[in-house]
Amino acid sequence: MESDTVRGMKNWLFLSAVSVATVVNCATHQAGKPVANSSVPSPCRGSCPPSPTTTPVAGMALSPGGKLPDQAPPVADNVERHRIPLEGPFQGAVNAKVNIVEFSDFQCPFCARGAETMRLLLKQYPNDVRLYFRHLPLPFHVDASLAAQAAMAADAQGKFWQMHDKLFANQEHLKRADLEAYARDIGLDLGRFKQDLDHQTWKNTVAADAALASQMGVVGTPNFFINGRPLRGALPIDTFQGVIEDELARSKKLLAAGTPPEGLYARLMAGARTGPPPPASRPPVSNEVYRVQIDETYRAEIEGAPVKGAKDALVTIVEFSDFQCPFCAQVEPTITRLFTAPLILSWHPISETSRTSPCCVASARAILHHCAKPPTAEGAFCGGCASSCASSRAISRIDEAARRL
Repeated sequence: MESDTVRGMKNWLFLSAVSVATVVNCATHQAGKPVANSSVPSPCRGSCPPSPTTTPVAGMALSPGGKLPDQAPPVADNVERHRIPLEGPFQGAVNAKVNIVEFSDFQCPFCARGAETMRLLLKQYPNDVRLYFRHLPLPFHVDASLAAQAAMAADAQGKFWQMHDKLFANQEHLKRADLEAYARDIGLDLGRFKQDLDHQTWKNTVAADAALASQMGVVGTPNFFINGRPLRGALPIDTFQGVIEDELARSKKLLAAGTPPEGLYARLMAGARTGPPPPASRPPVSNEVYRVQIDETYRAEIEGAPVKGAKDALVTIVEFSDFQCPFCAQVEPTITRLFTAPLILSWHPISETSRTSPCCVASARAILHHCAKPPTAEGAFCGGCASSCASSRAISRIDEAARRL
C-alpha cells in the first residue's frame, strides 16, 4: 500500500507535468499563429499577445510588488474606466501607454468609419498606442456574424488585418462566396479557410466577444475603450486624440513614479468597473412644445408628400425617414399603432457625415402641436435598444398630446 508521502509526490509530479505542458503550449503560440498541430482554436485567441516568455504586453503581468490587478490600489484619476481584457487580434506599439479595445461589426457603416479613424491614430501614435479588435455582430446585420468568423479564420493564418480591411472595403458583399474570394485574394489556404467556416470553428470566439460586450453594457457599434475609458460611436478623430493625449500624460506620470511598462495597464485597471455603470435616472419629461405652421409655412414643401390617416385627427405627425436605415424600419409598427392621426411622410435620408443619436434616427416626430425636444447629437452609431426606447417614448408623448386636445 502506498504511503501518503508517495501519493503526494505522484500528485505533485502529475500537476507539474500539466503545468509544463500548458506553458509550452502557450509559449509556442505567437501573434497570429495558432499552436501547431492543434485541431481546435487556441484559448489564446488567434492573434493573442505574446506570452510572458517572449515580449510582455502592458497589463498582462503582475503589478508592482507582485500584486494582482484586483489587489493593486486604484489610480486616483477621477475618470470612468472599465476592466476590458487585452485579448484578440491587435496591432500597434509593444508595451503601449494607451491600449484601445474596439467592439465592431463588419457590416456596420459607422464601424467602417471608426476603422479608418483607428488606422490614422495608429499612424499618428506608432510608439504609444495599441489597438485590440473584438467582435460584436449586431443581429439585424445578417452577414456580420459569418464575416466575423471569416476574419478569425484569417487570423488563424496570420492575416486578420488583411481580411479586416477587405471586409470593411466591401460591406455590401459579405456572403459566403464573397468571403472565399477575399480569402483567395489575400493568399490564405483556401481549404483550411473553408473548413473553419464549415465547422464554425470561431463561432464561440465571436460569441465570447459579444458576451463581454453585454457584460460591460455595450449595446451597439462601434464602441471603444481607451485604457478602459468608454467612447461610443464614429466620433471625430480629434475626440479620440483628446482622450489619448490625456491618457499619455497620466501614463507618463505612473511610469515616472515607478510603474513598470509591462504593468501599466494592470495599474490603470485597478478599481475599474467590471460591469456597466448603474443606469442613470431618467430626466423629467419636458413640457416644452414647438409650434410649426405646416398649413401655411410648409404647405409648399409637403403638398405632394404621401399622407395617410384621418383628415380631422387631433395630432399630426411628420416623419423624416431613410429607406436604408434599420431603425426606420423598426419604428413602422409604432406608426401603425398611431392611425388616429394623419401621417405626413417627408423622406429625408441621413447624410453620410451626419452625427445623429439613435433616438433621432428611430423615433417619429410629432411637430405640429406637441413635440419632444430632440436629444443631444452623439457620434454616428448602430444601436439596438435605443430605437425601441425612443418608440415607446414617442407613443407616450403622442397619446398625451391627443388627450390634451
